[in-house]
Amino acid sequence: DIIVPTFLHSIIPWDDTRNVVDTCLEKKIGRLIYTSTVLTYDFHAHKTVTEDSPPNDWCKDPYIHSKRLADNEIRRGIELGLDIVSMHPSAVFGAYDKATWSKMFLEIERGLPLPFAPPGGGSVCHALKVARAHVDAWRLGGKGEHYILGGPDVTWLQVAKEIANLLGKRAPIAALPTFLFKAYGWTEFAVSSLIKREPMLTPHTINILTEHVYSDSGKALKTLGYRSSSLHEMLSDCYRWMVAEGMLDRPLPIADAQTDMG
Repeated sequence: DIIVPTFLHSIIPWDDTRNVVDTCLEKKIGRLIYTSTVLTYDFHAHKTVTEDSPPNDWCKDPYIHSKRLADNEIRRGIELGLDIVSMHPSAVFGAYDKATWSKMFLEIERGLPLPFAPPGGGSVCHALKVARAHVDAWRLGGKGEHYILGGPDVTWLQVAKEIANLLGKRAPIAALPTFLFKAYGWTEFAVSSLIKREPMLTPHTINILTEHVYSDSGKALKTLGYRSSSLHEMLSDCYRWMVAEGMLDRPLPIADAQTDMG
C-alpha cells in the first residue's frame, strides 16, 4: 500500500477534518499526517506540556476549541482503523508567515505606540524544521502517535527584542502586566474594528499572549530526529522572507541578493 501524507492547515474547521478523515477511510489512504497545535494540551496542568498531558477541555478560546473538536475527529478516524500521526507544533516562526507572528515585525517596524511587550511566553519552533518533521513522521512516526514540536523557551519580550535588533528599531523595555496588556489589546481591537483596519491583536492573540505555554519535544527528537533552531535563526528566516516579499521596505541582505541573481 502506498502511504500518502496529507497535511491539514492549522486552522481548518473540524467539519472539514471530518470530511478528510472520511475520505481517507473511503479511499484507503495509507497514512494521514495531521497538524494540530500544542494548545490542545492543558498547559495549565503542568509547567511543561508533554504528549502525556491531559487535553485542554477548559479553554473556550474559539481557535483552541475548534482544534480540540478537530482532534476528536482524528481520534474517531484512528478508532475506525485509519493510520494517523498527529503533530502538535508550538508557536511557529519562519518564512511564508503573512498573518501571524510576522505582525510583530510590522508593529515594531512602524514604531511601537508603547515600549512594552506582551507578558507571556512559550516554546517557539522554526517553520522549516516543523515541515521537515512532518515528512519524517510519514516515514518514522508511530500509528496513532502524537508528537510535540517545540524549541527554545522564551518570553514574548525576548522575541520582541530580537525582532527589534533585526530591524534596527527601538525595542520594548519591559513586559506589560497582564491586566494592562488585555486592556490595551481590547482597545486596539475595538478601535481597529471601528475604523475598518486590520487589528494587530485579535481576541485569540490577546488571550494566548498572556499565557506561558512551554513544551517538551523529547519524543519527537528521539523518534523523528526532530531538531529545532535558535530563536535568532527562525526570526532571521522570517525577516529575510518578509524583505524579499516587500513586506518590509529595505534592501535584501547581500547574500540573499546574490542568490537571487544566480
